[in-house]
Amino acid sequence: MTNRSNLRKNLTLFGIAGALSFGMIHLQLIVPASFAETRDGGIDLPHLKKNGIEFREEHRTEPRPLAIFAVSIDMKERANDPIKVVAVPAPQPEGVEKAEAILTNPLTLAEKNNVLVFLNTNPFAAIPGETRNGWYSGQPVDVCGTVVSESRQISPDQQRYESFWVDRQGKVHMGSWQENEIAEGVAGFARILKEGTLATVSGNDLHPRSAVGYDSANQKLWFLVVDGRQEGYSEGVTTRELADLLLELGCSDGINLDGGGSSVLIVKNQEEKWKVINRPPGYVETKNNLRPIPVGIGIKSLIP
Repeated sequence: MTNRSNLRKNLTLFGIAGALSFGMIHLQLIVPASFAETRDGGIDLPHLKKNGIEFREEHRTEPRPLAIFAVSIDMKERANDPIKVVAVPAPQPEGVEKAEAILTNPLTLAEKNNVLVFLNTNPFAAIPGETRNGWYSGQPVDVCGTVVSESRQISPDQQRYESFWVDRQGKVHMGSWQENEIAEGVAGFARILKEGTLATVSGNDLHPRSAVGYDSANQKLWFLVVDGRQEGYSEGVTTRELADLLLELGCSDGINLDGGGSSVLIVKNQEEKWKVINRPPGYVETKNNLRPIPVGIGIKSLIP
């Protein structure tokens, strides 16, 4: 198991470009000073800055090669916000028993829902009787755990999966929810941080990982992705190391979301195009061959 202090010692914040506020909500992506040079043809920084968005990308060599990406959102006062946190579900299939979503390319989900930032969330399972190998766009699937969009339940809360949800006043929560309280909701595998304490996690498997977390004051929300399965570039983290990274960011609570080939972080650029910020295993931008997924979480602007 990786030493926690060693992880913390190796966390170095790259340059911060500054952030802007929209009303009462402040969206922050923290960007390295070298970002423009290292991501040719990528994100247009002036556009992100204009929208109050900054991005953090960090590369480490210890305890192994790692590429880490994070977004933070200031959740202080939520009244009359022009930006909000939303569930981003794929279309629902018709006439397919037990199916709650049709697997969809994450870039399509981000674009159709016009979100500024998009992160994958829920695990999912094949419908009994599925004979085709692998995951494919258009495949009907059973979504694991909560999916609620605009107070409408698409997939119910399930005990073995941890819910992340936003109430009708805009406050973020983890755990069980009531129908008359929830506005938006998604789920992940398990809580890996609770009130500043590391949850009991097992296994040393290294994988790409996605996570969501927030601080003890319930004022800052974080989206986190660590790339993996790419020797010499980014070899992945354990769930314990993922929890350690959330702690480094200042989170008191966090959930391990679906990972592996599903881990993806997307932002919208100045040309009204959506860009994949991390590097999922096997992804080739010109082929647009992202793994299709059933749902994600997004940051949506309410200003046309």
